[in-house]
Amino acid sequence: MSISRTIIAISAILLILATGCGTTGQATNPTLPTATATVAAASPQASPTGAPIPVTPTPRSPTGTPPAPPAELHDIQTRPKDGMPVVYVPGGTFLMGSTEAQIEIALGLCDEYPDGYGKCAQARFEEESPPHTVTLDGFWLDRTEVTNAQYALCVADGACQASRLAGDPAYNGADRPVAAIPWQAAVDYCTWAGGRLPTEAEWEYAARGTEGLLYPWGDEFECAGGNFWDEDTGCDDGYPEPAPVGSFPAGISWAGALDMAGNVWEWVADAYGPYSAEAQVNPTGPASGSERILRGGSWGYPPAFVRAAFRYPVPPSADYLAVGFRCAGSAARASATGSPPTPAPLASSLEGGDAWTRPADEMVMVRVPGGAFLMGSTDAEVDQALARCRESYLYCNDWFYTAEAPQHQVTVDGFWIDRTEVSNAQFRRCVEAGACRAPTPCAEGESAYPDLSGAEHPVVCVDWHDAQAYCAWAGARLPTEAEWEYAARGQEGHAYPWGHEPGGTLQNYCDANCTESWADQVVDDG
Repeated sequence: MSISRTIIAISAILLILATGCGTTGQATNPTLPTATATVAAASPQASPTGAPIPVTPTPRSPTGTPPAPPAELHDIQTRPKDGMPVVYVPGGTFLMGSTEAQIEIALGLCDEYPDGYGKCAQARFEEESPPHTVTLDGFWLDRTEVTNAQYALCVADGACQASRLAGDPAYNGADRPVAAIPWQAAVDYCTWAGGRLPTEAEWEYAARGTEGLLYPWGDEFECAGGNFWDEDTGCDDGYPEPAPVGSFPAGISWAGALDMAGNVWEWVADAYGPYSAEAQVNPTGPASGSERILRGGSWGYPPAFVRAAFRYPVPPSADYLAVGFRCAGSAARASATGSPPTPAPLASSLEGGDAWTRPADEMVMVRVPGGAFLMGSTDAEVDQALARCRESYLYCNDWFYTAEAPQHQVTVDGFWIDRTEVSNAQFRRCVEAGACRAPTPCAEGESAYPDLSGAEHPVVCVDWHDAQAYCAWAGARLPTEAEWEYAARGQEGHAYPWGHEPGGTLQNYCDANCTESWADQVVDDG
């Protein structure tokens, strides 16, 4: 039947949370953010925003509070001082700078997209060479550029000087990046917020990763990746000046950071100096220098200048129209709220463990304990699925089912997963917060985003980037394929979440209410 299709469709919208708060090894000195791509073991704690944090269920500390796991890729937490979501960037080694071939690509981009500033010159791009190996410790990075609303908090506290554009309606929207900020003002803000500016190496690593991508999303320029100079690029992003932060989820970097290409230039901590070919560990740049460095390009620049490796040395006093910043934090830095309390579970009757409500969208999450299971299907199970398909379909493609083979053993750590699919009402919150785009109709005449009369229905017509953006806004992430299957079928390897046989009214599928030729006329789920 179409049940296996139903199960696959559900996975597109489910979320997982794996955020953690605490130190590595000491429960009294918590780190900034944590949430993962390789999930940590789960037992709920609250982050400063109230989100559950998976931690090892045993052993417990003498006080009864379970120790928090080390941070991992895609961990997210909210910085208490300014409400900024910060993402964890795990340590690693990468090749910083550009090769001769990559510099030739930049020059080619200049030919394809000529700039109006006369800055397309080989000497400027050669500042990105020689490429050299850099090893970094893990760190935290603001998910977006600092906004006007966030910067205003620092000004109100008397710790920051107001931007010269504070009264300009083209630049002062609350959710737009603060601009015209000189280097010292950016340093002052990050210090006030409990962070620091990222080093140049940290910034480039978070933008391009170990694969050495030209742009945060890949090696080809994409208009959907950010806010760029429309006139030169031919893009039409709808923003003649800075866009609200997070407006371009397709531009997300491997580390989960947004707006690292375009929108506004971003200060880094380093003074400018030529690169060395020698390998470096946690470099911080020259001890002194007359220039600081901007990274990432802006809404006023074409593709060659929004590459992740491009360096723009300028005087630290530069308060240009399109200059902003984001902050970073060392992995061992403590949060401003101290050690979070452990919330009481809302329910303990579930076989897997506890349930907990996520504050951002009031989604109930359930804890899935870690374990080993057989992922995929055996040849016999594939044959059985094909036989069931042929009972109702005229055309059953073998590859649709053989893709489940071979069966293999997988071990997963504990994690949290949403109890249901994300609803229209929940997704609407993300749209209204400016972090998600409203879904477009799946087909002509269809409504992809129903009125609130369908608030409890699952949101549909969202692509992978839309789902990822929602999860990030909610303080979570998409489940891995292994996590999703483990949560659905468990260690017994059920064919369906409830057992080995089709369940009729146990799911919503193409039954008597369905107009397709393969509808199951025996079942009516309403």
